[in-house]
Amino acid sequence: AWYDEPYNKKGFDECIEKFHVQPREKGSFQKPDISSVDPCFWACGFKILGFLDSEGQYDLETTHSHYKKENLSYLGEKQEKVEEIIEQCDAALEKITGTDPKAECDRGFQLAKCYVEDMRKLLFEDSRK
Repeated sequence: AWYDEPYNKKGFDECIEKFHVQPREKGSFQKPDISSVDPCFWACGFKILGFLDSEGQYDLETTHSHYKKENLSYLGEKQEKVEEIIEQCDAALEKITGTDPKAECDRGFQLAKCYVEDMRKLLFEDSRK
């Protein structure tokens, strides 16, 4: 998974330490409930991935290129739904204005909602029906 890649793992470990994410909460990567973790943790993690820039602003180009790089064709008909999630996420992030730390954390939480929670539900829960 993307958070296990060496260049990401070190950064995520720093975020985990900085925000005192308890070991059981690390399972948030596997579980859809993202709200048990500090929103600023998510901002920290998404900065490492480049979804947020150094100022904490949403980087649409980097985010979109991440999903182009990953060949989504294996998803079949779900690929369209992934694209819908990305569009909805872009729209939700546009509404979060401001440059203060709270806005940055709000963006991090919104990204987690889109790219952790919503994607997970789409990719794993839908397949069990």
